[in-house]
Amino acid sequence: MKIYLFKNYKKHFRLEKNDIYAPSIESLKNKKIDKEKTVYLFDETHIKEKKNKEILDVNNHINKSGTNPLLKKNQEKIKFYDITQIYQQRQKGIITTCLGKKYNKYKEKEKNPSAFLAYFAIFLHIQGYKKIRGKLINLKR
Repeated sequence: MKIYLFKNYKKHFRLEKNDIYAPSIESLKNKKIDKEKTVYLFDETHIKEKKNKEILDVNNHINKSGTNPLLKKNQEKIKFYDITQIYQQRQKGIITTCLGKKYNKYKEKEKNPSAFLAYFAIFLHIQGYKKIRGKLINLKR
C-alpha cells in the first residue's frame, strides 16, 4: 500500500489499485488498510546534492511541523509511545526534518526536509501499523 502525501504525486508515480492520496489525517480514517502489510509513505523533499526525482529511504525523522497526532486537547491521561523504530530501517536511509506547513518557506534551510511525513508515520504507528517505510522523492525543480 502506497500513501502519497503531496499534491503533484501523479506527475511522478503511476497510481495503482490500492494507492491513496492523503492530503490530511482525516482522509485516512475511513480507508481500509491492512495493518499487517507494509505501508509506504511518500512525501516530497528538496535536496540540492541529490538528483531530481531521486527516491530516498527514511530511517528517522525530526518533527518541526508544529503538530503531533500524539497531543490531544483536553487529554487527562498522557500516553507514551515508543517511536524510536517507527520506520523499517534501510542501509542508506536518511533522517528527515518534517516542516509541515512551513515546508515551502524553509525547505532550502534543512538538510533533508519533508512536509508531513513524520505526522502521518506517527499517526499510523499509534493506530497499530508495524511496517512503515518512509520515502522521499527529491523535487528540487
